[in-house]
Amino acid sequence: MKKYSLSEETKKNMSRSKIESHISKMSQSSINLEKVDKDFVVPSSRKNKRFSSIEEYKDFIKVNKWSDKDFSKNGYNKHQVSFFNFILSGKLKLDRVTFENEYKNNLMPLADIEKKYGVPCGLIVFLREYYGIKRIGATGLKRRSEEIDLTQAQIEIIYGTLMGDSCRLGNGIKFKQSVIHKDYIYHLYEIFKNHCVENSVKEQDYFDKRYDKTYKTFSFYTRNHRQIKAICDKFYVNNQKRISEDILNNLSIRSIAYWFMDDGCSDINRNGRTKEKINLGACRLYTCSFSYDENLMIQKFFKEKFGLFCEIRFKCDNGKNPYLVFLTKDANLFREMISEYIIDCFLYKTDFEENQNRILI
Repeated sequence: MKKYSLSEETKKNMSRSKIESHISKMSQSSINLEKVDKDFVVPSSRKNKRFSSIEEYKDFIKVNKWSDKDFSKNGYNKHQVSFFNFILSGKLKLDRVTFENEYKNNLMPLADIEKKYGVPCGLIVFLREYYGIKRIGATGLKRRSEEIDLTQAQIEIIYGTLMGDSCRLGNGIKFKQSVIHKDYIYHLYEIFKNHCVENSVKEQDYFDKRYDKTYKTFSFYTRNHRQIKAICDKFYVNNQKRISEDILNNLSIRSIAYWFMDDGCSDINRNGRTKEKINLGACRLYTCSFSYDENLMIQKFFKEKFGLFCEIRFKCDNGKNPYLVFLTKDANLFREMISEYIIDCFLYKTDFEENQNRILI
């Protein structure tokens, strides 16, 4: 049988036709083109030839009528050309959230992600860079593979302390308290030490510009952890701590106890004539970092879940810095509810006798 070979011009026209077909299909693509990074270029560390952004690439096809071979002859990376063709063809079915979950949370190797979601061989690295997902190196993969799941108690305490004083640090969490509560920091460290660097509690001086004073603090932080990241992602919106019904629904009594140890206090009832201390009165949760609407959400949460009523008050006359107050009857029920989780150095907040005997450092 006689074999026929195609001329170079015919091959060039077929290649150009194929690429132009990709461009024409863009309007029918499942990709949201508004979200395509038009200036996407492979990072400089990978540049061994010249590269083109997506917009430049499309211009070369439409204006210069270039084929794949033309890109290659002019020094453009053939793998990136293949990646651009794939992106613009509308065949990409792997979105960023799914990619990040498979890669970072499930620790799926890139080659396996490639096969599972039909990404052509060799293009998955370009897709990771296109989505802005940081590479996990061998050390990171080893650490993640050896990562220990959080216990239920640790999860509950993280929710509670994030409602209070703790904060996000990377994909971990930082705990910090003043020197008078250093026992509390060491208590928390004992709970989380399997997720921390050994003996990582630090003593530091902290200058508070609001009061022009320097305080001594004790703090430590956990390593990055996928479960801690997932919890912190719920709390932080645009790098600001916020709350939602989902967060409140994850608060257990243990969570609330740690929240109270962080940000709560109890008033003292006194004899009106002698001014003698009688018992503990109202208790307060200083929720000033949350908005008024968020305080309304918390108020509703306590009423519906525990049958406890709290008032919303303000530290400032201008209606700013809202906080919650449980009056004596509800305060007693509140203190009783959380009492089993209150550690010794905070008993003065829930026990009248301990409050009487409290000695400040």
